[in-house]
Amino acid sequence: MLRIGLTGGIATGKSTVSNYLKELAYPLVDADVIARQLVEPGQEGLERLVVRFGRGILDESGALNRQVFGQRLFGNAQLRQEVDQLLHPLIYEALEAESQRLAQSGAALAFFDIPLLYETGYDQKMDQVWVVYLPHDLQVERLMARNGWSQDQAEAAIASQASIEAKRQRADLVIDNQGSLAATFAQVDQALSRL
Repeated sequence: MLRIGLTGGIATGKSTVSNYLKELAYPLVDADVIARQLVEPGQEGLERLVVRFGRGILDESGALNRQVFGQRLFGNAQLRQEVDQLLHPLIYEALEAESQRLAQSGAALAFFDIPLLYETGYDQKMDQVWVVYLPHDLQVERLMARNGWSQDQAEAAIASQASIEAKRQRADLVIDNQGSLAATFAQVDQALSRL
């Protein structure tokens, strides 16, 4: 089975491309969905977070209070790194299990939507990596518009990830998302036709 990693940066349009691939009925494994499932009540990921950070990160129902927890992590690289060390092994175990399940079901190709693909070294497990690209200034602009953030907030969020330029240079394929949706989808269609 051909494994294609799909990544980008915050607000570059990776989710738009990911959703398009799903509409085209390609198998797509989303690391963010897996990460959310791992911190549901009763899951090992949530248990690991509670052991490390205490029950104050939970809401009244015992679920992770994402807003409170997110505020604790925002701008704190060391805490984010601790959370990554707790959860990434579980996320990648689940990605591997899903990859094996797809291969056994006869899938010839699967996409893996992984925001931190390069940062975690998981690109080594992929046959190809596609990067959804926007230049930095446009990335800031779209993030401010999407989230209602100030320029400083947008810059801080972007700075917390590996540079989109560095990702672009390492990619097997770059999907340039500066133009229209139709232009972006045409690039995806062309790339798919070459597989």
